[in-house]
Amino acid sequence: MTGPFAYRESYTNAELGKYIKKYWVLDNSLNSQALVNKSVVPNGSFNIAFISGGGIAITHHGYTQTTLKEGVYLCGQLKSSVEICLNPYSKITLVQLYPWTVAMFSNFPQQQSANQYIPLEEINAQLCRNLKGVDFYDEAYIIDFFQQKFGAFLQKNTSSYIVEEVSSLIKNSKGEINIREIAKSLRCSTRLIEKKFNLSVGMSPKEFSTIIKIRNLISSLAQKQTPQSMAQLALEYGFYDQAHFIKTFKKIAQISPGKFEAGKYLLALQDT
Repeated sequence: MTGPFAYRESYTNAELGKYIKKYWVLDNSLNSQALVNKSVVPNGSFNIAFISGGGIAITHHGYTQTTLKEGVYLCGQLKSSVEICLNPYSKITLVQLYPWTVAMFSNFPQQQSANQYIPLEEINAQLCRNLKGVDFYDEAYIIDFFQQKFGAFLQKNTSSYIVEEVSSLIKNSKGEINIREIAKSLRCSTRLIEKKFNLSVGMSPKEFSTIIKIRNLISSLAQKQTPQSMAQLALEYGFYDQAHFIKTFKKIAQISPGKFEAGKYLLALQDT
C-alpha cells in the first residue's frame, strides 16, 4: 500500500502553549518514494524530532549532509535554510519549542547545538527514559505524552526568563529592536543578555532578530499574490538598502528573494 506525503500541524492548550509552539508531522510512511527538493527555513524555534522508518537526510548550504536514523533528537536552532530528503516509509513527529523552553529542562550548552541534531538523551536523560519503548510512528501517543507529562520537566530560571523576555521583545518589534533598547527595557547589561541568550539559544540576539525579520518576510511573500520590488521589500522590513536586504535574505534562505518560490519550502500552515 502506498500513499502521498502528508504535512500536518496541531496545537496545544493555552498553559502549555507558553512553551510548545506547535506539533508538526512530516508523514511519508505510506510512500515508496522519497520526498525531495523541499527546504526548511529558520524560525527561531527548537524542535524535538521523533524519527521513524528510513530516516531523513539534511543538507546545509548545498554540500554538508547529515543523515538522521530512527531515534529522538533535539534539533538546534537553524541559522540558515536546509534542504531535506525524507526517505520512503519514514515519518517524523516534531514538537516545536519556543526559544526559552529548552533552558527550562536542560543545562546543555546550546551554543554547541546550532545547526546540529543532538540525541535527546544528551539533552535530558530522564525525559528520554520516560519515552523509552515509544513507537516513533505513533504520532498520537507522542503528542499525548507531551500534553500530559512535559510540564513536569519544566522549571523556570534566570536564563529562561531572560530568553523569554528578549525573544518576546524581538518578535513584537518584528526584529527591529536593538540590544541596547532590550537592555534598557530589562534593566540589565547587554553583556548579560548576550551571554545568557547565546548559552540558552545558540545564537546572538542580533542573529535571532535577523531570522525573525526574514521569516516574517518569507511568510508575507508566500501569501501575497502581487510581487513587490526589492526596494519596496527592503524598505518595508527595515533594511537600510536593497543590497543589504538581498545579501541578508540569501544568507538565511539560501536563495535570492527574487527567486523565492513558496512551493519549494515547508512553511507553517498558521503563523504563531
